[in-house]
Amino acid sequence: MIKLIRLLPVAVLASLAVPAFAQSDRWFGPEVGVFFPTSTKLRDALGSSWVSIGAGATALNQRQGRKMGWDWETVSQSKNGSKVFMGSVSYGIVMPLSGLPEYGLSRSISGMQPYWALRAGGSYIDYAVNVPGGRSSGKRMGLNANAELGVLIGDRLKVSARYDYFPEHDGLNFSGITLSARYGLLRF
Repeated sequence: MIKLIRLLPVAVLASLAVPAFAQSDRWFGPEVGVFFPTSTKLRDALGSSWVSIGAGATALNQRQGRKMGWDWETVSQSKNGSKVFMGSVSYGIVMPLSGLPEYGLSRSISGMQPYWALRAGGSYIDYAVNVPGGRSSGKRMGLNANAELGVLIGDRLKVSARYDYFPEHDGLNFSGITLSARYGLLRF
């Protein structure tokens, strides 16, 4: 919880300092979630759930069809002398699952709009992990790809499940699933 409190100001400052992420969307804000690594080695060394902090847009116009958008996310965990920090910035397509008037589909039910997203971008991973037979550590730049399913509730709240693919380094697979919520604080 202390890590979450320390990372939250970073997310808020990033949302203020990087208005380009909003891309003419109506709301922009922080995201908080839980990351579940797929790697058994990482779960054994650091636990099965980690803190995830990010920022991005929640869009009024997302209800009107396909769009392109940015996403920013960091994941961090420290336990028993092991630590991992991962950050990614990605860009890709965001598409509603229903409620597309141009295709004759009805509007979303009760102000809730399901959507999916596919994005790709860059990543930075800083790790020092105690593994059987020694310690693996490094600072690596690489790629990131993610697929997300979520629901836009009203115009300001997004709840989502997302799979992130990160490259493997020193036999450690950094990919995993994030469950998160994003709330729009700044209106554009």
